[in-house]
Amino acid sequence: MRKKILIITGIAAVVLLTASVAAGKYYLAKNRGTQVPTVETSGVSKKQVETAVHTSGTVRSEHSAKITTALTSNVKEIFVKPGDKVKKGDPLCDFDDSMIKTDLEAARKNLKTAQALNENQNTVNHRTLEHAKQEQERQLNKADSDIRDAQDAQNNARVRADQLKDQLEEQKKSLEAEKTAQAGITDEALKAESDARITALEGKIQSLQTEIDSAINEANAAKKQIKDLEDSKENTKASAQQQIQAAQDTINTAKLEKNTDTQETEVKKLEANLKNTTILAPFDGTVTSISAEAGSPVTGNAVMVIEDTEAIHITARIKEFDILKVKEGMKAKVILDALSSDEMIGKVSKIYMTPIKSGDGANNSGQGSAAEYEIEITLDQKNPDVLIGMNAKVKIVLEEGKGGYTVPYSAVMAGEDGDSYLYAAVPAEGDLYHIQKIPVTKGLENDYYVEVQSDQLTEEMQIVNSPESVSEGMKVQIQLMDTADGPAAAEE
Repeated sequence: MRKKILIITGIAAVVLLTASVAAGKYYLAKNRGTQVPTVETSGVSKKQVETAVHTSGTVRSEHSAKITTALTSNVKEIFVKPGDKVKKGDPLCDFDDSMIKTDLEAARKNLKTAQALNENQNTVNHRTLEHAKQEQERQLNKADSDIRDAQDAQNNARVRADQLKDQLEEQKKSLEAEKTAQAGITDEALKAESDARITALEGKIQSLQTEIDSAINEANAAKKQIKDLEDSKENTKASAQQQIQAAQDTINTAKLEKNTDTQETEVKKLEANLKNTTILAPFDGTVTSISAEAGSPVTGNAVMVIEDTEAIHITARIKEFDILKVKEGMKAKVILDALSSDEMIGKVSKIYMTPIKSGDGANNSGQGSAAEYEIEITLDQKNPDVLIGMNAKVKIVLEEGKGGYTVPYSAVMAGEDGDSYLYAAVPAEGDLYHIQKIPVTKGLENDYYVEVQSDQLTEEMQIVNSPESVSEGMKVQIQLMDTADGPAAAEE
């Protein structure tokens, strides 16, 4: 946006200068009696407007491997040289394996001895462990059986209590009904009979309540018994587990005393080292550098670098102000410095959303400096002339227009009605033109051009570049400006 403001400011300056020139010519024309100003115009062109982010990048390999080794032996032989192409699995170099073989033979003997000593003691220890587990299982099964019996007693008491509660509710309903019926009895004999029934029902209710309380007490007693049995089971389980753990500890102690883990690890390490005395290519590629020398151990752990020169991409950096505009899959136009005449098309294939770190490991950002983010661009077509390390100019296309009529950005005016207009210089008599106001619909625009649509617009028309000083119907002379080489894309 800041760039566009600067450009608009520049356009305003040009407009003022143009107006001054036009005023001067108008004054001269008036002295000659013609009174016709001169305006600058541009032809209507057809080009595709696009907005883009511009940056630079470098050709990199999709697959690059720094071949390293942990071996301290001397390099015996190197089979390749820088520039050689290799296939996956090809031998790259050999290391001296004589010392590794000697150490491996000794380590295997140590492991065999340790395994024999442990085997006999382990048999005894595992037998003790198995007996402890069987005893724990017997005791826990007995505890589970006792708990099930108590649970059955609890369930039976609860069922009986629920049944008695149902009977109690029925008796209560009968009592309530009898009391309701008695309220309407006036005969003393009948009332006496009702009183007898009420007394009997109340007695039954009291008896049922006593039975319910007894069943509930039985259920609660069974519940407590279950809790006691479960606690006893846990104690039994803990005690039996101690026996098991003691047997297991004996096994573990014996293992530590005659530990084979260390011996096994040493054998595996030496076997891996022996296998790695011949380093193989991890993938198809080209040897781009070699750090090792025959007859000496490697410096650090670097042996050589292999890169796939067939599968390449371009890495580029995007400023923090633009990184959120760039999306994976966007078109990218690439021009390599070494092949400046050929524009190649690709797409953004990867975006790293963490800032690039500087050499000291800190983020490449800070007060007064913009953070930068790395992206990768994959070319649509392979080109054998594209080599790793070449520098490239990159244009990420954010948006592309429809490719209709295109006019300078400064030529479009906004009317009071909010619509957009162009002012065309239409031929009149002689070398004079009259101004025609043309309503247009704006399309994609950048800092230099804007796409427009209008049924009145033709490709032969001349458009006033700075229409602030003209009005419809005005007679003018024109000065054609060449805009054919202007940029069709602008950096956001």
